[in-house]
Amino acid sequence: MLRLAEFGLFLLPFAVYAAWMLGNRRLRPLLLWSAAAGLVTLAGLIIWFGMARSLDKGERYVPAHVEDGRIVPGHGEAIGKRAP
Repeated sequence: MLRLAEFGLFLLPFAVYAAWMLGNRRLRPLLLWSAAAGLVTLAGLIIWFGMARSLDKGERYVPAHVEDGRIVPGHGEAIGKRAP
C-alpha cells in the first residue's frame, strides 16, 4: 500500500501540470505526446526491470556480506542451502 502512495505522490506533479495545460486551452500536442510516450516507456522499463531482477521459485535472497575480506554481492540461493 505504501508503494501505491509513493507512486501517487510521484505522479502528482504530472497530474497538476496536465490539469494546467488542459485548463489553459493552449495545448501543445508535441509536448503532450512526448510526455505520454515518456511515461509509457518508463512504465514498460519498470515492469521489465522488476521481472528481470526477480528470484526464481524456491530461492531466497541472501544479502551482501563480507567473506574472507572481500564483499560478496547479494544473490538468490536455493532454500535448502545454509546462509552464511
